[in-house]
Amino acid sequence: MNKLLLSIAIAGIIAVGVLWYSHEPTQEMAIESLGAVVPMNVPIDILGTRAATTTTYANFTGNLAAGATTTTKKRIGNYVDMVTFDIFAANASSSPGVGMTAYFSVLGSNDTGCETATTSTIYNVPITSEIRWFDIGRNTVNLANSLTLDTSTTTFPWTGILVGDSTQIVLKDVVAECIAFQANASSTSLNVQMTTRSSFYR
Repeated sequence: MNKLLLSIAIAGIIAVGVLWYSHEPTQEMAIESLGAVVPMNVPIDILGTRAATTTTYANFTGNLAAGATTTTKKRIGNYVDMVTFDIFAANASSSPGVGMTAYFSVLGSNDTGCETATTSTIYNVPITSEIRWFDIGRNTVNLANSLTLDTSTTTFPWTGILVGDSTQIVLKDVVAECIAFQANASSTSLNVQMTTRSSFYR
């Protein structure tokens, strides 16, 4: 009889433990809210797509004054310290001296879920307004040694854009969990790819 009661008690304790564990958020569930870290040394689509030799461009048909801005967020992980953006243009002016203009900014965040935040409440996912972003535009290679801090977000103007033009933004000494790339342009189409690297892992 005592063995039977002992067996029932043990079974009850196990059942309670299983139920408790299944209702508690596990570490794996918390990690899922972060999203996947983009792979290093591989070009990742930011605007438009690039597959083999086929390129799809993101079209900007609004005007700059109306703030036709798009933002793309990616989780890079805290081991990345160099980020490169390769930027290509199409459907701009084909006439010399009549090129279009685009503006770019790059922000960083170390908040959990910075790249998966939404405007509405979802279990285990932060709200967009809860994420703190900071300007990392001054980590560009040509500005990295500057001793002056600006109160506004660093903006990179790309002027006189013609069909087939390309440019590059290189950030070094990056310390951030997420990257947000902002683009504002008019009457042009852009394709942007991001490549991350680490001086610690090759």
